[in-house]
Amino acid sequence: MKSKRPFVLGVAAAALLLGLQAVALGQANEVNIANMAGGGGLVRWEISAANGGGTLTVTFPDGRALRKTFRAGASPEINLTDKELENLPDGVYSYDLVLTPVLTPAQKGAIAKARGKDDDPESERMMRRRPDVTALHQSGAFSILNGAVVVPGAIEERSRAKATEQKPISQPARVSANTVSRLRNHRLSLAPMFDFVIADDAIVQGSLCAGLDCINGEVFGFDTIRLKENNTRLQFEDTSAAGFPLNNWQIRANSSGAGGASFLAFVDQGAAGNSETGTIVFEVDAGAPANSVKVASNGKVGFRTATPVLDLHVNTSDTPAARLEQNNSGGFAAQTWDVAGNEANFFVRDVTGGSRLPFRIRPGAPTSSIDISATGSVGVGTASPSTTVGRVVHIDDSAGTQLHLTVSTTSGTGTTDGSIITHFTDNNLYINNQEQGGTFFFDNGAERMRITSTGLVGIATAAPTDTLSVNGTASKPGGGTWAVFSDERLKDIKSPFKTGLKALMQLQPLRYSYRKDNALGIKLEGDQIGFGAQAVQKVIPEAVVKNANGYLMVNSDPIIWTMLNAIKEQQQQIAKLETEVRRLKAVSRRHRR
Repeated sequence: MKSKRPFVLGVAAAALLLGLQAVALGQANEVNIANMAGGGGLVRWEISAANGGGTLTVTFPDGRALRKTFRAGASPEINLTDKELENLPDGVYSYDLVLTPVLTPAQKGAIAKARGKDDDPESERMMRRRPDVTALHQSGAFSILNGAVVVPGAIEERSRAKATEQKPISQPARVSANTVSRLRNHRLSLAPMFDFVIADDAIVQGSLCAGLDCINGEVFGFDTIRLKENNTRLQFEDTSAAGFPLNNWQIRANSSGAGGASFLAFVDQGAAGNSETGTIVFEVDAGAPANSVKVASNGKVGFRTATPVLDLHVNTSDTPAARLEQNNSGGFAAQTWDVAGNEANFFVRDVTGGSRLPFRIRPGAPTSSIDISATGSVGVGTASPSTTVGRVVHIDDSAGTQLHLTVSTTSGTGTTDGSIITHFTDNNLYINNQEQGGTFFFDNGAERMRITSTGLVGIATAAPTDTLSVNGTASKPGGGTWAVFSDERLKDIKSPFKTGLKALMQLQPLRYSYRKDNALGIKLEGDQIGFGAQAVQKVIPEAVVKNANGYLMVNSDPIIWTMLNAIKEQQQQIAKLETEVRRLKAVSRRHRR
């Protein structure tokens, strides 16, 4: 452990000043990439580092922000004569200058390899080492006073305030090294001899150094208060009476143990805490980059940016993200989510679930790509989804060309089966599956209908063999007949169809039922009445066709026309019989005479 020496500091303001100076740790670890120059109505950044262009962001005292992009070789500037910058208020303006580094093909390849995939497992992503690329980033501030630009450069000299009655200040005697050593070794026994109690205000018109390593002739620079020894702590020990707030606090710099961390921390020590006890509630580690946390004058908070544009602004060179991690200390299952974005996509990552990305948005997606209304309706490509029938999904395309809804699944073999529903501007709905050559199924617990890739439609059958195959009955509840185009202007007439009574007399309807294991899966219960296709084929071959499976089917139309011809023949026979009857009746009357 480092040696410790308690001390009492009688200037309460030291705590706040030290804390503010520590939080403002800043830009020493930044690379100087530009020199800022200006005056009057112009401020200009002369770029001194090789770059591929960049971005300049400036935040104004009134909360506005200006962002400019520039090409390689250019030097960004702000000119108060620009129309958008007229009448800027006086005050301090913060800026962030970020340059795009010039990378070799090898560096680009290494970066791409290090990026990997956003949905790679957490363990793999955490172990990637990103190639070292010098960060071309610089931040700072300038002012506008009475309408003119004032850039940093001049240093204000320190001055001692003149007292009403100036008294000579005696110089303290130099303490020998031997005395300091004795003080260190015997500080507990000797400390009471050197305690000073001032029962009035103490005013130091100069800088103050506290700690065992302060020396006579200390060079303070701009430091007003300095703590200097091997353990620097600023203790707030509240001695309030019972009933009043009396929590103790400490500002702690670095761990006191060998091998410990270097940091600046605010420590909650409770009502009786002191020394190294307590809970660190806020910590800044040594080496943290510039503007790790920036609270702007307008209350906006920036992480690694000096110019926060929104209430919370995260700025980094590789996938800015926020992690939401639920641990299992409260009894709930552990679950971790990441919300992040980069040049490839904005996404939500399920870290616990194998780093899957259940939600992602690609850059360039149009406004209202997905829009959920107050009623719960979902608009795709529209900010006003229709709500005519409850909650709906409304797909729209303001360009008026065509819309595609693609549904796809990947099988275990790696092939993808999908359907594409396309709505064109002619108000027709097209269902197209040409990309995969598969089959559409309409299912409600059992298959009701299918459309094959060859365009055959089956109703209650999984094996349609015609343009329309119906397994079961069909009806027209409104009555009427099935109509076909029969205009002779549409036909090439070959010859009359004369098959009639003779063929019809050879047909005999049959009573039958379908076998339960029939090859076509026909499921009709009970007895049916109809023709056998083979018998029909012998007398009316035009009425029989063969399907793709080789089974015969009967087309009723030729049978109807055969029946029409048979009726005509019968009418001819009836007409002959009626003529013969009239002749016989005439002969009979002559004989009776």
